[in-house]
Amino acid sequence: MSVNAIQKKINVEFTYDDIVEFGQEGDHWELFEGELIVSPPPNVKHQIVVANMLSLLGEFVRKNKLGRLLPSPIGIYFDAKTFFEPDILFISNKNKDRIKINYIEGAPDLVVEIISPESAKRDRGYKFKRYALEGVREYWIVDPINENVEVYA
Repeated sequence: MSVNAIQKKINVEFTYDDIVEFGQEGDHWELFEGELIVSPPPNVKHQIVVANMLSLLGEFVRKNKLGRLLPSPIGIYFDAKTFFEPDILFISNKNKDRIKINYIEGAPDLVVEIISPESAKRDRGYKFKRYALEGVREYWIVDPINENVEVYA
């Protein structure tokens, strides 16, 4: 039985403090309005895409002194019950005060999610809506299987 099925069965909501208390290294922990989503570590193709994007974007960000580009497992804290760990995020110099010791507080300027068959529904659904609601300026959904990038502003 999955963590999500157990959670629904016992009707409990989780918070960011719960993730800190029992998070396991290597797993991907996120909160969707109190619902805990635990995903296994990403596969090799996923990580190759992340590395390539970080290299290309990182060079541009550094060269132009635009801000900070950060890879997962850094998280975004929207509130105690909503915490996401995108694959890559960017914080502009203008918004550098959002960078806290353990997470980004509030909307990054850019969020990049590399989707998998297991995450596509969440990345295109709930996360998409929440990022827009919170004021993320740009959201990229990268599909390594179909080799395309969807860009939303």
